[in-house]
Parts: sequence; structure tokens; C-alpha cells
Amino acid sequence: NVPYLTDFGLALREVDYGDERWQGGTLGYLSPEQARGEGHLVDGRSDIFSLGVVLYELLTGELPFHATTPVALLERVQRATPRPPRQLVDTVPIELEQICLKCLQRAVSDRYTTAADLARDLRAFLLTTDTLHGTDAAPRDRVQASTETQVPQVNWHGLRAFDERDTLGYDQLLPGPVDRDGLPPAVRFWLERIDTIHCKRELPTLRVGLIYGPSGCGKTSLVRAAILPRLARDVAYIFVESSAERTAVDSIGALHERFPFLNEMSDFARLTQQLRRELPRRGIQRVLLVLDQFEQCLQNRAHCEQTIVPAIRQCDGDR
Repeated sequence: NVPYLTDFGLALREVDYGDERWQGGTLGYLSPEQARGEGHLVDGRSDIFSLGVVLYELLTGELPFHATTPVALLERVQRATPRPPRQLVDTVPIELEQICLKCLQRAVSDRYTTAADLARDLRAFLLTTDTLHGTDAAPRDRVQASTETQVPQVNWHGLRAFDERDTLGYDQLLPGPVDRDGLPPAVRFWLERIDTIHCKRELPTLRVGLIYGPSGCGKTSLVRAAILPRLARDVAYIFVESSAERTAVDSIGALHERFPFLNEMSDFARLTQQLRRELPRRGIQRVLLVLDQFEQCLQNRAHCEQTIVPAIRQCDGDR
């Protein structure tokens, strides 16, 4: 038994593209950007796609894309969505299917960013699974499997934002492939930067975060229905609706209500400073202050610079 080290046979310099002397590789393992001849867009995530093809083949015994001619196959690679592995082999664990399909996303930005991220999910899967082709060991997986065909009811609110009552159904509205925990990319991004359970050590500490976009695009719903309900128990959060004049006053009131041990004071910055210093002694790991509709504060620049900015500067990212 001699091990062999190989690659996908897909490497090609941009200057050699189209030269018949340099054509090679196995078409079924090409990434969509390679199939389109977009050499300037090829990076490590193209290899992740090709590795996803290998994983798909290992799970199902066949390639994700089929065609009778090379031209048709390239077209399939560029445009087709592969069938989920569990539709072909129902014993494939859900988590492994999600990992595989995330590798095979047509959009480069929807795949794993690095091979290290992929390896991390694979290791986590192995820790919660008896065998690669057996039953899932973790109760969470069995719950996912039992609810897979149950489509949550989404209550459309019109102009009202979604909240924690809509968490399960709201996830269906978010773009991108879910990860091994069933989380869409936008949710995973913020959880990893806010709480201690989801946080990865290599990520920078988040002191201040900004979710921006056009009015009505769903920023508040993302926070209230998808992010806040999933925070670890050691994260205490305060949600404040901003206004041109009362953001500081309302924030102070919310902080006093949530943390009765704080001194009665009307200085927002001094209050957040006291909170930052008191947290370790009170056994509170982390506090998240959410200022919704923050653009309202900017209508009163003096109020924002004199009261809001000094308070925000007390955020240290650790507590």
C-alpha cells in the first residue's frame, strides 16, 4: 500500500488559457469560475469547490454534474445546482451534506473562505458522529433530521420587523448556504464576533459593529430574529431604538433596568464606564448594546458627539 500525493490537475496560468498545448484537468472537478475561463477570479476557494466534488463523490458514488459532451458538462458546472447527497443516499448525515454543499456553492463568496474553516467543520462533525456512514451521535443532529421536512410557519409582518418569535422561520429568508449548525452566513458572521461560544480565536475582538443598508432592507429583523436569540447565555444584551434626541436617555434607562447595581446618573459615558468596570466583579461575561436605527442619532450631530460617541468609546470588546 503506497500512498500517492496528487492534485486536481487543474492549475493553469492565465496567459496559457485557450492554448491547446496547456489544456488538461478533469472537467467534472472544475469550479464554475474555472469553467468560465475567469482565471483572474481563481483562488483557494476554487480548490475548495473541487474538493467538494471529491467529497460529493465519496458520499454518493457519483459526480455532482453529468453531461454527454464536454461543452455540456462545462455548462452544467457553471449553472447547475447539484442534488443534495441525501436525496441519493439517505444515510448521509445532515451535517456532512451541509458541509459538502457549502463547498459546492457557485458563488465564490458563499463557499468556505479557507481550507482551515472547512477542516474545522469536518473535525467538529467527526466529534459528534459515530461513523461516516452511520447514525448521528449528537442529539442535535437527530432533532434536525426529524424536523427537516417540517417547514416552519413564517408570519409576514409587513412593515413590522421580525423578532425572536420568528427565529426558526426567519432563517429561510436569509441568503447563502447554511453551515454545519444550520446557520446562514450573515448570522454566523456576527455570532462569531459577539459571544464566547461561537467566537473563533483567530478573529479580531469586536468593539463596535455596524450593520448598514437601505431603509427597510431587514437590518432590524436580522438582529432581533436571527442574532439576539442565539447569543450565548453569558451575553447580556440591551436593545434600544435610537432617536434624534433620546438615544442617550433611553439607553441609560435600559441599562439601569437591566443592571440595577449601576449608580443613578444621567451621564451616558460615565454609566458605560462604570458598567465596564463592574462586570468582572458581578460575574457578567459580556454585554451587547444594540442601537437600532442609529442613523436617527446622526440627525443631531451635537447630541451624538457629546453623548453617544463618548459612551461607545467605553466599549472594549472583552466585556
